[in-house]
Amino acid sequence: MFSHVVEVAEKEGKPVELLVVPAVDPFDAMVQSATNLKASRLVTGVSAQMHSEELARRIGLAWEKLPEPRQPFSLEVIRPGRPSIYVNLGPHPPRLWPDDVDRLHEIWLKLSEGLGAQLHHRDVVGVALRRLERDLGDTRKPEVLDDIRKDMREPRDSERPPTS
Repeated sequence: MFSHVVEVAEKEGKPVELLVVPAVDPFDAMVQSATNLKASRLVTGVSAQMHSEELARRIGLAWEKLPEPRQPFSLEVIRPGRPSIYVNLGPHPPRLWPDDVDRLHEIWLKLSEGLGAQLHHRDVVGVALRRLERDLGDTRKPEVLDDIRKDMREPRDSERPPTS
């Protein structure tokens, strides 16, 4: 495997330094190595045991276990014959669909009629997040989870990628 990596990198004119990290948990090993190397991006291939999204989630959970301060970095899961999956580990601006941005703007317009020019889109998002956090802490949690599950299943227009 290592010789193949070196061969591919040489064809692309890229330098490669191979690193072997013995570990009990491969996810912990990956994020600890990336952190120790002060990497801005961690690239991994697919797993035969789990879907790429689950692989990314498990690596993200390993990142969450790192001691503070945790260096944020991006994760790329390479899938042969398919587009890579990109995930930002750590706090980062969310990738929003255009219809979510439109919805936020419409809410902002309605609220700004009564609150004036001091109101910003971030104020609307902040209130929405605090209300969601409150709802997750009380009897509304099952309803919130149902709403999120429904939104996760709704098809999105594949021609419209999320905005940064």
